[in-house]
Amino acid sequence: MKEIQIELIEYVRPNGRTRTVTMNVDPKCESGYNQIKQSGARLGFEVLGRAGTVYVFLDHPKLGDYVSEILPSEEHLKSTIERFIQRFDAADYERWMSKWRG
Repeated sequence: MKEIQIELIEYVRPNGRTRTVTMNVDPKCESGYNQIKQSGARLGFEVLGRAGTVYVFLDHPKLGDYVSEILPSEEHLKSTIERFIQRFDAADYERWMSKWRG
């Protein structure tokens, strides 16, 4: 099966500016990715420092991180993004947002 293309937010140096990048992922991720987009959540990452450590997240643009993970390198970035997508639970995300909104 052909992979699907998704959009991610990447924080880049200097000053943590953002840019939109794309990644090809397993087609099994399509439904979950669509749920993430419909919920208003974002997937993204940031390479931290020169060591290449990577901070991966699924967040709400105003409320912050819903799920995050730190990886030793970019080697497992794709599989981590796919896991975040496949495990996304829209109802749980809505409950989390409700708690933070008050």
